[in-house]
Amino acid sequence: MRRLGIHSFVWTGGGTQAMLEEAMENSAACGYRLIEFAYLQPEKFDIHRLAKKAQSLDLESPSPWACPWAPMCRARTALS
Repeated sequence: MRRLGIHSFVWTGGGTQAMLEEAMENSAACGYRLIEFAYLQPEKFDIHRLAKKAQSLDLESPSPWACPWAPMCRARTALS
């Protein structure tokens, strides 16, 4: 396995944009390069901003709403 990941609920409840961004920062700081988000209500979040944050932290996400056209895509793909 190329990357080890963690679920966002390890860090926060994930109910707000700030919580998801905190989970991403904590994951990257601990050396994880993959984060899975719970399927909450994606319309509540700025998905483009989360994708940019993931790219800046070198994180991938298998979450379908983070990148619906490719289950294991990199966040930078979501920006194109």
